[in-house]
Amino acid sequence: MPDLAEKLPGRGAWVAADRVLVLKAARKGLFSRAFKAQAKLPDGGAEAFAEALHRALAERALNALGLARRAGFLLVGFEKTRAAVQKGAASAYIYASDASADGTDKIRQVARPALPVWHPFPGSDLDGALGEANIVHMALTDPGMARRFGREAARFVAYGGAGA
Repeated sequence: MPDLAEKLPGRGAWVAADRVLVLKAARKGLFSRAFKAQAKLPDGGAEAFAEALHRALAERALNALGLARRAGFLLVGFEKTRAAVQKGAASAYIYASDASADGTDKIRQVARPALPVWHPFPGSDLDGALGEANIVHMALTDPGMARRFGREAARFVAYGGAGA
């Protein structure tokens, strides 16, 4: 079982957040070797395990956005996002991976150089996660929430998700 929160008890086996390496470890039986016991993959074998891990990593990143929204630290919409970025109130800028370059360029032009910018999910995934339609531009206004989302999004992207 993947321990994405890094909190499960007992001995673990560490594999980098990289789909190719996870598939290699699963196919070669390296989990069994690491645990010094038989490790059973889910039905569907290595591919099913790798795909389930991909979905779990995406879910963790999207859940971080949902938590930020419920806490009042996520601004949604072009105007709100641009205003927060321009004022320096944004700790991270997030946009849909299928967003047009016109809107994203306008916001990036007013952003400070060190502002983290993420675009790991298409708008349909953002819509589903946040329960709203046509989400394209977002700003995280809390540094802690931005770090949390950044950590989860980085693992998703490294595993084989979309861009950052």
